Amino acid sequence: MTFEILETRVAQAMASAHTHANNCHSLIAEGSLAAALEYCTREGIDPPQCSLTAQSENANKLRMVTKRKLSDFKWWEKALETKAIRGYEAEQRAQGNVRNYVSDGAAAYYMQKQKARK
Repeated sequence: MTFEILETRVAQAMASAHTHANNCHSLIAEGSLAAALEYCTREGIDPPQCSLTAQSENANKLRMVTKRKLSDFKWWEKALETKAIRGYEAEQRAQGNVRNYVSDGAAAYYMQKQKARK
């Protein structure tokens, strides 16, 4: 039963990945990487790390990688999946339903996901 709850939450969270990627793409296109990073933070997602002010080849490369990630729906899908799982696990811990480091629902979810990869 808890597996289905987690699976539903993850699917609902991941469904908005295209919207988030498009919103960030628009902000970046307007020239505001800082606004795109803030958007990511407001959504409860840890943004990719980069410096907005450093001037070096590496800093420029990291900014380009960050722009690509924030505009990529697959990156958003993964980040939203992680957020949904962490939220679910926090609830399960608060309810005392976690044994052996992970809830039964999360363990079943990961097993199902691993089977699907094969």
